[in-house]
Amino acid sequence: MTDIPFRCLQTYDLTPVRIDVAPRKLLTRFDEGMVTFGSCFAKSFKDFGDPLGLSVYYHPAFSFHYNPVTLASYIEKTFHQHTFTSDDLLTVAGSDIVFLPYGNVAMNGPDSADVLCEMANTSAKELREFLTEASVVIITLGTATCVNDVATGRTLVKNYSGRYEGLSFHQLSVGDVCDALTNVMEMIRSISNTSPAFVLTVSPQRYNWQYKPGADPVVYNCHDKSLLRVAAAELADDRQVHYFPAYEIAIDELRHQEHFSWPDHQHVHFPATPFHIFDRFMKTYADAPLYESVSAMIRLFRNLEAAESTPGMLLPKTVGYFERDFDTLKRTCPETSLPTVFSQFIGRLTRLPGTEALAEKANALLEKNAGGDGV
Repeated sequence: MTDIPFRCLQTYDLTPVRIDVAPRKLLTRFDEGMVTFGSCFAKSFKDFGDPLGLSVYYHPAFSFHYNPVTLASYIEKTFHQHTFTSDDLLTVAGSDIVFLPYGNVAMNGPDSADVLCEMANTSAKELREFLTEASVVIITLGTATCVNDVATGRTLVKNYSGRYEGLSFHQLSVGDVCDALTNVMEMIRSISNTSPAFVLTVSPQRYNWQYKPGADPVVYNCHDKSLLRVAAAELADDRQVHYFPAYEIAIDELRHQEHFSWPDHQHVHFPATPFHIFDRFMKTYADAPLYESVSAMIRLFRNLEAAESTPGMLLPKTVGYFERDFDTLKRTCPETSLPTVFSQFIGRLTRLPGTEALAEKANALLEKNAGGDGV
């Protein structure tokens, strides 16, 4: 039998790391505009924010960027109100697939060029309009390595061909990353009416792309992320540019839960990890009434979904949960505004048997705080 030195066990603390993030109150209302660019976290913020009534702009084709160079190129086109034409498109060699170098979309077919250009022009117009009033711009950095089309010299969002012929790879320096992001922020500030705050993050996603011959992709990826992290630290001034440690939260705070084993040993676990980071983000940058309101909306929809799964079995404790969160919204909504999705919540609630009294309370809350007519 092995002797256990119990006297030593008290020195071991297996409590997960809790990363402290200094709060910065950038958001106070549901209807304050947020624009998000980048890879996975950028999309997740839109996915979680929209159903809760937050005002988030993210276009899956043109807001998606791994590196800051393609983002800067797209923002420059938007800044100058460029009209996209077939001259902006590239073609995958040996096919009729066309794509924009700074877009996360490719198409084929006889009208694909016209459709893609129309999509790009509509998106750029929407983005410019949203940027003029946005309070916060979130930029998630994925990689410091650029994929370049040798023939045109353009930097691409992604390799659409799946081959390496005709492509070159260039790793940006910390200075290059800072320059690209500085250009992005300056152009956005110049068209904004609100002097938005910028929040920089680094994606924890691992990439196994073979950028450098002979280099292990995992080792290369670690070096690549470090360049982005240093650049973000150099740009963050804690006044108008902030660094949010999404990378560190996934790697260290969630080390007991996040094993990067879903589905390919590179990606974080969806949706649990992105939601945890989203919640930490809101707790950091939303003031207390807005964060309480967002949390109440999350609980309301969670309990609604549970009630919908067992219609006719609305438990007294579930009714109590609903009433608790109605009280929270009643207290916080004069400061935060009631999100428009609350009317959708009421519509679903009224379809459940035995919810008449709850629906009446919800409608009263809606009429008082949103100027609505109820549902």
